[in-house]
Order: sequence, then structure tokens, then C-alpha cells
Amino acid sequence: MSEVHNIFSTLRVVDEEWIENFQMSMKSFQALCDPLKKQTTHLRSPLSVEKQVAMFLHYISGEGRLRKTTNAFGTAKSTTSKVIQQVGTVISRTMSDLITLQTAEVEVKELRARFKEAHGFLQCIGAIDRTHINI
Repeated sequence: MSEVHNIFSTLRVVDEEWIENFQMSMKSFQALCDPLKKQTTHLRSPLSVEKQVAMFLHYISGEGRLRKTTNAFGTAKSTTSKVIQQVGTVISRTMSDLITLQTAEVEVKELRARFKEAHGFLQCIGAIDRTHINI
């Protein structure tokens, strides 16, 4: 049986390829992994935290196709599904304070005016790409 190679099995990945696959730099990726390593969850075994975060990012940055992520990382479908769910849960619990919305009326009015001037959208205070915010 031949060895399976996938996007995470090669440690020497150029920055542009890393960004293309995970929509963030290697430095940002490590910053995302560091707080998750401190959590006492199932993220510790048998896959490394880095591999699990990479799987999660690959899944959410694409079309959300489980099979593509499974093939890219050489893991079982059930493992991939479980990892995506666990990493998403840990990220939402531990990093929810990173995204905040302005609530002061003066700040909101100023943001609306700046966004309208810059982009022509009415009643909008900003836009976030590839971010899930619980409502």
C-alpha cells in the first residue's frame, strides 16, 4: 500500500500556498492554535491541535465539503466531522471576545457614515469575510 500525501503532511509549504489553503498566514494560524492547546478538550488526541485547526479552516474556507477535507488530510469521514464540530465549539467558546460590535449610539452613527461614504451602503457599520457570528 502506498503512502498517502496530503496538504498537511508536508511541513515545507510556501506562504502563498498556505494562505490559499487556509485563508490566513502561518503566523495567524499559529496564533489561532496557541489558545486551543491550553483547552482541556478532545482536541489533544489522536490528531495534533495544528492538524485539527487546519482541517477546520480548510472545511470552512471552501465549500464546506466534508469529502474534500477528508481527502486533503487523509482522515476518516467520521473523524473529520467530529474534528470540525469540536474545533468550532472550542473556538466559539474561547475566542468570542475577539469580535465585538459597537453599541454606543455615537459610535454606531459614525461607523454608518464612514461605511456609506467608503462603500455606498446605507445602514451598515461593517463587513466581515468568512466569519460566523452567533445571533
